[in-house]
Amino acid sequence: MSAPSFMDNLTEYCAHMICFVASLNDMGLPGSVLKERIICESKLFGYTLNVPRSGQDKIQLACSKTRYPNCPANVRINCTQNGWVIGAHVFEHNHPPLKDVNVDVFDIHDTLRAFVQAQMNSFQIHTALKTMYPDKVYPLSTISQKVRSLRTEIFGPVGNEYEKLIKHLEEDKDKTVSIFVDRNSLGIVLNFMWADKRAIDIFASTKCDILLIDTTYKVTKFDQSLALLLSMDKHGHYYIVCAAMIALEDANTFQWIFHNLMECCPTFSLSTTVVFTDNDAAMTLAFESFPFVAHYLDLFHFIQCLDRNLRLKMRSYLTFKTRICKLVKSEDSSIVTLELDKLKREHAITTAGRQYIDTYVKPILPKVCVKDRCQYFDLGQSGTNACEAFDRVVNSYGANFNSPALSIIQILDYIFETYTYKNQCLVAKTQSLTKTCDLSPMEKSLKLTLGVYAETKLIKQMRKSISNTLTTLTDNCSFAIVDCTGIAFTVQFDDNASAFKCSCGYFQRKGIPCSHMISVKQKLGKPVTRRAEYIHVPRGADHHHNASNTHKYSPLSPTIAVFA
Repeated sequence: MSAPSFMDNLTEYCAHMICFVASLNDMGLPGSVLKERIICESKLFGYTLNVPRSGQDKIQLACSKTRYPNCPANVRINCTQNGWVIGAHVFEHNHPPLKDVNVDVFDIHDTLRAFVQAQMNSFQIHTALKTMYPDKVYPLSTISQKVRSLRTEIFGPVGNEYEKLIKHLEEDKDKTVSIFVDRNSLGIVLNFMWADKRAIDIFASTKCDILLIDTTYKVTKFDQSLALLLSMDKHGHYYIVCAAMIALEDANTFQWIFHNLMECCPTFSLSTTVVFTDNDAAMTLAFESFPFVAHYLDLFHFIQCLDRNLRLKMRSYLTFKTRICKLVKSEDSSIVTLELDKLKREHAITTAGRQYIDTYVKPILPKVCVKDRCQYFDLGQSGTNACEAFDRVVNSYGANFNSPALSIIQILDYIFETYTYKNQCLVAKTQSLTKTCDLSPMEKSLKLTLGVYAETKLIKQMRKSISNTLTTLTDNCSFAIVDCTGIAFTVQFDDNASAFKCSCGYFQRKGIPCSHMISVKQKLGKPVTRRAEYIHVPRGADHHHNASNTHKYSPLSPTIAVFA
């Protein structure tokens, strides 16, 4: 009997995964990152690995025991004293892949994903290894070194790989993305920047009033770090205005980014933009040349520096830090300076600590204290907010952007494919929800009577409803809803779908329904209207509360709103 048709691909898959695992072991990645990268790499060949068992010090990957009970494939990831390592691993599945995957022929001009598969062509590497080591077994570290050298021979050095990608992107005339490339005199790429034009339009619509700028050393590739420029839309949500892979975090680089931003967004230079950054001297120097930029330091990095420099240099440091936090949030820099001198006398501070306060803390107080800057833009932990905003959109995409092994192709896939599509859908749906001509007479009346504050609340709840997941319950008079945070709620309505109540307890005096009610109303084809009455439903009470036992409460009572 001849071997199954999938055996050739399986042999190639095994060889590829062994080389891939060997390269991962030398990177010192966390266990969760190793797990995700192995699962994603295996999916390229049509084999899906699950996580049947995991703990604080071990993670096991294997095929579904329900579907393939006898499949021997498994991977063990263990936590040792030297970090997370990949232990015993077997990739010899006893079943065909979920789909036919061709890994022999690639075309760099077809798609970006085809290019990233080409740089890890397992067939060529496996053939070369088999020829070089026909009957020998070598340690994984030796195999890993050989794989790196073979990839260099097959695909050229890493810089050449990067050049191919940049050249391909420069030739691509994409109407939704702006690309900027900075090269030196030898033609080597120093900085690479991209901006989604839809995000630029949103940035311009808010008069380019605020930017959060942060760079991270955790996301590196080709000896470049990732720089993020974020802003906040009118709904209070953070979004990426543009991003760049930069070689040096110096003033010239940030000036280059700003000039590119001015080119793709002319509104940027026509109004004052408040920029929040950490205490980076290069950023401070760069922004001094732009008169329309008001540069401020965020409180998070200010306190972080105090922690690092004063914790071991003074007694009662926590009391000192708490006092400083209160002062910078409520007083101007002149008062804080006087209080600093008083605090230095009250606390035992070393000479080094005093010098640090005089040379570092006092000079930057005007850029930290709330009363010295516009309170409207007091976003506090700007660096943290930037990272959290980036993590939120990245987690929705499913890639791990905190991995040191991140390839630029993942970022580009994210920007060109997922973010563009998601942002387009979100903007279109938000516009359709808030377009006056599409509103019912009751909704128009609601918008006219609520005022700006309540209208903003209504739009915010409408926007939240986009990400809700609905499931009809068995009684056909209620929905189970899971929001974007994974928390479940229940929305009930009567037989005629004329009154609704939600278990979330969201309450607004102006009569704004919660996002869960909005999702149900849209599902049932009902307009979003103001409340008809309030029914007192204590938290945790039976959802099937008899309507005859209810009574109206004043709008200020702590009740759960019921909307008609």
